[in-house]
Amino acid sequence: MTQAESERWVSAAAAAGDALVHVSAPCRRGATGHLHGADGLVVTTARAVAGRERLEVAQGERESAAQVLGYDAATDIGVVRLETPLGTPPVWSTAVAPLGFQVLSATRPGRAVRVRLGIVSQLGEAWHTPRGGRVERYVETDLAPEPGFSGGLAFDSESRVVGVSTAGLLRGVPLLLPQPTVERVVSAILQHGRVRRGYLGVGTQAVRLGDPAWPFGLLVSSVQPGSAAERAGLLIGDVLLEMAAAALSDASALQAALEDSEGQVLPLSLLRGGQKLSVEVTPGARS
Repeated sequence: MTQAESERWVSAAAAAGDALVHVSAPCRRGATGHLHGADGLVVTTARAVAGRERLEVAQGERESAAQVLGYDAATDIGVVRLETPLGTPPVWSTAVAPLGFQVLSATRPGRAVRVRLGIVSQLGEAWHTPRGGRVERYVETDLAPEPGFSGGLAFDSESRVVGVSTAGLLRGVPLLLPQPTVERVVSAILQHGRVRRGYLGVGTQAVRLGDPAWPFGLLVSSVQPGSAAERAGLLIGDVLLEMAAAALSDASALQAALEDSEGQVLPLSLLRGGQKLSVEVTPGARS
């Protein structure tokens, strides 16, 4: 590494020191958070704020109480508002980090900032987490998660943020949440205190149908009592084809169709005993 390259990473570490805070949390080492916007918002992990109304936030020797505004366990994002200003929000990069891109991972597991260099090791398209959260792009790094990793930031060599670190979505896999995901979830939390996702209440498995019009569908293997699916009359053995004009070829497609659908009446096409039927469903809230 040249002197000029080293100095750029030193500048990125300084930006991390201005942007990152330590969030008191039930776990032994607490969590990392970062300043978000100019009105005292801090974005941290869902686990750090779940079940709490207030908490303490620190940046070095400076401290502030904070009010919990809400969280989304499906994307591991929590939002709090500071009572006393701390630090400076970071600048986000407008570019998408390519495969092999070098990043500076920054966390604040305690009073001090900790940084490490890593690379973007795997990329993918938009995906849904196991709990149904939509993430606009799959970005994995080669950085081994450590205490305080989730809620930290990854910077490029120009001191711009390329993602929020999390190891809580795929069993310790080090991922970066892209800016569109963070902004969308934070906006929903500010409006509603949570992300309003629809919940159907069925267990499904993808099946091949051999029909040119409907090559794939979702076989209903279970129906939860009292769920939206039961109220709509869905039965075990039904094959779900389409919801609100979206083909249901796999579980991810169903999760995508349920995004922002809580309380809405949606048309659902299905096969029952070889006959195509149309029903209406009103998804409930996903916990």
